[in-house]
Amino acid sequence: MSGRTHSNETKQIMSDTAKEIDNPGRFKTGENNPNFGKTLSYKTKTKISEALKGTTLSDETKTKISDAMKGKKNQKDQEVPLNK
Repeated sequence: MSGRTHSNETKQIMSDTAKEIDNPGRFKTGENNPNFGKTLSYKTKTKISEALKGTTLSDETKTKISDAMKGKKNQKDQEVPLNK
């Protein structure tokens, strides 16, 4: 699909289809999320850490994250780690 764009009609069809997919946890956030309040085990944290090692974010992505975070209060609580 490189270099092509979807028509607005196609985008609407894809959106409607995605909303119909039976995935009960899809829109659960905060207290409604089944993992809310649970802590990850050391083993799970290690697996995630290993999976993310070596990945880098593009400068464009870093700029987008930076722009999205500007002006927000309590930024320390909302930091997105930028893998080096």
